Amino acid sequence: MTNFAGRRPASEWGWAEASAAWVTARIVVVFGFATAEGIRSNLLPSADLLHLRERLLTYDARWYLDLSSRGYSGVPREGLRFFPLYHLVSRWLAWPFGGHEGAALIVVANLGAFGCLILIRRLVLEEFADEDLARRSMWLLALFPAAGTFVFGYSESLMLLLSLALILSARRKSWGLAVLFGLLAGLVRPISLLLVIPLAVDAFAGWDRATGKERLLRVAAILSPAIGVSAFLFYIGGTFGDWLEPVTIQRELRHGFQDPFTRLWDAFRELPRTLVGTPNLAFAVTFALLLIVVGRRQRLSWFMYALATWLVAMSAHNIDSIGRYGLVAFPFVIAIAQITRSERTMWAVMTISSAALSSLTVLTLLGRYVP
Repeated sequence: MTNFAGRRPASEWGWAEASAAWVTARIVVVFGFATAEGIRSNLLPSADLLHLRERLLTYDARWYLDLSSRGYSGVPREGLRFFPLYHLVSRWLAWPFGGHEGAALIVVANLGAFGCLILIRRLVLEEFADEDLARRSMWLLALFPAAGTFVFGYSESLMLLLSLALILSARRKSWGLAVLFGLLAGLVRPISLLLVIPLAVDAFAGWDRATGKERLLRVAAILSPAIGVSAFLFYIGGTFGDWLEPVTIQRELRHGFQDPFTRLWDAFRELPRTLVGTPNLAFAVTFALLLIVVGRRQRLSWFMYALATWLVAMSAHNIDSIGRYGLVAFPFVIAIAQITRSERTMWAVMTISSAALSSLTVLTLLGRYVP
């Protein structure tokens, strides 16, 4: 049995621990699938549950599958909001699966999730020199309630993997690698623009001691996510005539701007009329409270990144999928690990988180929750 509170030599952890966390998370998701199948068989025998039929390739995963097989010209206008790297990598790696892009999408997402566990452990070790905290962060990331997107054919694991690699590279002053990872992150999701914030804060620390070449690399690293995002937007503009089309589509789906604080209040007011938004409200409140922990126990650049993520996620009438916004913003998971230091607390949090992960999987498959 894993001891989360007792200190153990770092050599005992790493690949094996990440493998255990990774497998456990997938067992939890499989239990959610089994529960959803049981509900369909016993309570909804005549219902045509689209998302249960589509399984791991539902919601956004279905868009990525269509993009992988047909390209942007072969999907409806709404598909232009999906950035290209995830489905392109999956298309390139589909040949071992007999050209089945769907299988490649799932493999890339799940392998990316495993990589995230390795990198978040390494980042926490280097930042805090605390093996126990690194281990807890890894398990809590694997079993985070929104981590079903690390199992489904979603781009979140690739986005987080590149984000962690980017932050690690910047922390080690490997600015050339940071440029590479920033460019790639910009081709996965537009939310990568927020990575400019922690990069800028950390890059300008020690600016006066940097050489001219290093200063250029630091500036390039800061700009790299924006350059990656811009490259895709210019491609869309050259191909479809409007380079802001992905932004326009995303704004339409979010139903316009609303300041985050009135949106949070509205979510509370809407709660008695509908329970569908309960998970999103729970995520919104949890992340808001965790910002206090991030601000007190983590570096300033991480706090600014987490705060910006929360503000962006909450600045719309439609706050669906806020859980995966917070999942990709790694300071939130580390903050949970920082306040779960005792063995009993850690097991309690893991139990609750696993139950939430399984429950959200059920709701996703029944069409009651948008991951």
